[in-house]
Amino acid sequence: MDSARLIERMTSAYPSCQSFEDSGTIREVEIEAGETNVTLTSFRIQFVRGQAYRMEIDADRTYGVGPYSLVYHWDGRGWSSYDSLNLYYGWQPVRTNVSKDSIIGSGVALSFGLFPDMPRLLHLEEGDFSGFRRYDSAQLATDRLGGRPVYRLTLRWEFWGDDDTDEYWIAPDTFTVLQRREHSIKNRGDRIDTLTRMSTHSPRLDTLPPDARIEFSPPKSRANFCSSECAGRLSVTIRSSQRRIAERFRSADSVDTLL
Repeated sequence: MDSARLIERMTSAYPSCQSFEDSGTIREVEIEAGETNVTLTSFRIQFVRGQAYRMEIDADRTYGVGPYSLVYHWDGRGWSSYDSLNLYYGWQPVRTNVSKDSIIGSGVALSFGLFPDMPRLLHLEEGDFSGFRRYDSAQLATDRLGGRPVYRLTLRWEFWGDDDTDEYWIAPDTFTVLQRREHSIKNRGDRIDTLTRMSTHSPRLDTLPPDARIEFSPPKSRANFCSSECAGRLSVTIRSSQRRIAERFRSADSVDTLL
């Protein structure tokens, strides 16, 4: 099997399932201006096609804005979100009846990038929230993960002077992602920063009944209010992150395109 064939199988496996569950962790190591920061994030996803979708993220961030929680929920008609970092601005953390366009790239916690790409893989809705971003090159190899044979798909692309590599460890029977490694080299002109995220996944296809109850259920926030100076620094960081995220989403091609 070549990379094009594997990509085709991946892009058909997710949207053809009637239900999907996933849980795992994302370990991020960021080296910026000579300083190393580590964040450990846990996530859980539940989805029944045409009925509901829920993704919960709990980030254990010990620097910057500190820990935060995020929930995105779709009830088959509209979106609701919970973003604990909104409390830094004195905003309400819960938003209901919002459009998908107001969620993609606009949530405060989402701006920090610690989230899996499953909503796009599952094709929750047609349009910008479906499919993968385009890539510059793709390579396929065989590997082993936890003693089992898997495919390893490596994708590379460049944008805004950054050099990004994504590696996916893929189950050969279901064509779902078991592990993912994102590595970004960011050229700042006077220095080189790096960002690495290692994600573990436990995908389960067609395990939920059509009438499964998937409720919004936002968690209690762990965020604290901060000073106006802190909020100002946070605002600058968020705007910078949102610009990068918006550019990556704008570069998305059709639903048949992978990254």
